[in-house]
Order: sequence, then structure tokens, then C-alpha cells
Amino acid sequence: MNFLLITSTIIPLPPLETVHLVIVTPEITNSELIEAKKWLRLALKEKRIYFHVLNYLQKYYGYKNGNPFIPAYCTAAAMVYQN
Repeated sequence: MNFLLITSTIIPLPPLETVHLVIVTPEITNSELIEAKKWLRLALKEKRIYFHVLNYLQKYYGYKNGNPFIPAYCTAAAMVYQN
């Protein structure tokens, strides 16, 4: 059984739940390099974490064309920034 640790509270996860994580890169080449990494496939296979890798243009045009995924999951409140 898998568990999620949040502030010292253990919450059991449903057995077949898949977690989705969005990665937005500033350049097209960065997103292609990340998509080619083996750890992305291993995370999906072993931990059921599905990575959506987008570059900035894919995010912009997806939002502009009305893709409901972009405004729902690519908001400033949900983003994690790296310094």
C-alpha cells in the first residue's frame, strides 16, 4: 500500500490512483531533453506518477486555443519555481 506524507500525517492512497505532475520549461530543447529521461518512465511504472512536459509555447498556444488542461493545472498558485 502506498502512503502520502503531509505534515507528519499519513494518508493512504487509493491502490490504482495515478498522480499527474506538469513541468513547463522555458525552451523547446529543455522539454525534449526532459521527456527523453528514463526516470520519467520509471516513475510512471513504479510510482504511478505521470509527467506532462510542456514548453512555454505549448502552454501559451494550448491556453490560447482553449485547452481546458492549461488553465486548470498551470496556474501561478500551483507552480513551483526554481531559483
